[in-house]
Amino acid sequence: MPGLITSSAVLVLARKRLERVERLLRGKLLAPGATVRQTERQVLYLTRQALAALQVPPAPTTSFDAGSFSPWLANGVSQLAVLGALGTEFTRHAAEHAPGQAWLFDTLRQGNPDPERAQVLAGSTDVLVRFCENAIRAVGRQATPEDGLALQGQLRAFALGYACHLAGAVISAPYVQAMRAELGSVTMPPLRRPSVAAVHAALEEQAARQVFGRTGSNPARGADWGGWLPTADAVPFAVFDALSDATHEVYGPTARVPGSKAFNDRLATQAPPALSSDLLRDAYGAWRFSTERSHTWTYGDWLLALLPMFIPPALMLPFAVFLPKGRELRRDDAFFAGKPPDQQRDTERALFQVMTFPLAATALVPLVTTVVMMLGSYRGAEGQALFGLISGFVWVIAAMFFFATLDDARTPAPLRWIVFFGLPLALEIAHIVYTLKQDAPAERRWLLAMSSISHIAIALLFVVAYVAFLHLGVEAAVNDGAGSLLFWVMAVVWLAIVAVLWLVAAALLNMIPGTVR
Repeated sequence: MPGLITSSAVLVLARKRLERVERLLRGKLLAPGATVRQTERQVLYLTRQALAALQVPPAPTTSFDAGSFSPWLANGVSQLAVLGALGTEFTRHAAEHAPGQAWLFDTLRQGNPDPERAQVLAGSTDVLVRFCENAIRAVGRQATPEDGLALQGQLRAFALGYACHLAGAVISAPYVQAMRAELGSVTMPPLRRPSVAAVHAALEEQAARQVFGRTGSNPARGADWGGWLPTADAVPFAVFDALSDATHEVYGPTARVPGSKAFNDRLATQAPPALSSDLLRDAYGAWRFSTERSHTWTYGDWLLALLPMFIPPALMLPFAVFLPKGRELRRDDAFFAGKPPDQQRDTERALFQVMTFPLAATALVPLVTTVVMMLGSYRGAEGQALFGLISGFVWVIAAMFFFATLDDARTPAPLRWIVFFGLPLALEIAHIVYTLKQDAPAERRWLLAMSSISHIAIALLFVVAYVAFLHLGVEAAVNDGAGSLLFWVMAVVWLAIVAVLWLVAAALLNMIPGTVR
């Protein structure tokens, strides 16, 4: 299934069809002289039970445009049913940073984790049946009948949504492949055809327009799409328990169906986390976090989110005025003529201060960025996350010593270069190399490494710009004071450079399709 919007559309349309069936059968039942068969009475009963289950709280908080039919369409839908309608989609993010983590999603989708061993009978409906059986047992284990009835309604809502997912997946998968072939060319290599992600994104936008009445150039984005989904804490743990047990029962004790020998050997080497209810809950939390970014975050949201990352670089030039020797790096010999020995040119200290200052001034950025990126899930990336945190802490400590010893000429040069510059930088570069060499999806490897890459890249840009022309502004401020026109011109130029980077970074992140694949 393409994603949240398409899955929700299938669910709400199925619910409206149930309402229509209920009205027709109720009308027949109440019509004088009508012959009502026992089968019809049973269908009416089941329809009413299904409608009741689909209304179990909590309800979505998504708003709709006034005057459209969407509020009527989405009325009476449970967030647990929406979660069920996602089906296996959220398992894409099970241990999302771990090597080989796609095995669970591929098993649930095609019956075998090996792409070359996809099954016609994938066992998807068997998982749903076993889920329902496990749900019945979970209800019976509740402490009170009231708790059992409440849990029963939530599990029913999830199961009905899951059934909608299976129906939608059966229909949409051939359609997506047909659209890829139709939009491609017989003379075009397969890799040149539209990607599955591109077709899914188009379906999401069309569902947002046609079913939910959204308008605008990007209807699949909006601040309230996240209102469809329950938080991870609001989902009963019994949902993940029953789904985990059902998967084990259908696909075996480890839920890892054997593929080819080469695939099995590779998966054994990658050693992704085993299936458990904790893994599924973590996967849903990561999927929801990713969906909020891809569906609810606008360009403005990305600008606001990235602002703390770009404020420290934007302020670096004014504070470079306070570098005792770094501000003199490009001075000519005439500037030092007649000055006492302690004020003579010190190229080594000047170069050290100019090269270390931008890294120290933004030392908190990679640390905070790593923490934020781990909010979705760090399962499967414990090594990369820990490495990034250690690297960030080392830079913060080095920055503290750097600023504390700026005026201290007694600090030996090897100590400065090794401890305050070389060691933290080497550790950060090692973090980049270690993360990018992991056997994980490329986009996730780059995402984990981006905190260190951006830190070094912005610092390098500042050093190059300072040596090329920004030093003129710093020298003017030292000579003429803070009112120097040249200083403020250079400050505005550097601010404009950082602003462009900020705007471009937000635009690129806003283009990421997130969970739409």
